[in-house]
Amino acid sequence: MNNDNPFEGIPFFGDFEKLFGGGQDHWSTAKQIAVQMAAGEEGDSNVDPSHRIALEELSRVAQLHVSDATGLDSRNATVVPVTRTEWAHATIEAYQP
Repeated sequence: MNNDNPFEGIPFFGDFEKLFGGGQDHWSTAKQIAVQMAAGEEGDSNVDPSHRIALEELSRVAQLHVSDATGLDSRNATVVPVTRTEWAHATIEAYQP
């Protein structure tokens, strides 16, 4: 073990060292950490088709309720089921200035 680097051999903490160290693209490092954490050790599987269908049906019901309650046209609203990894990636992108 290198006494100068207490994070050596612990990849997760090494990523944090990159994030808070100088000279790095912090957003890229944050995205990499978020995606790794979201995927977990087993990896990330696709959204189950039955869950996707149920979400689409629930979305249509919610759109009707919003239209009835507010008078707003919500027909153009879309719902996109995503995996944990896709969500983490999109969230970091959305917060990036």
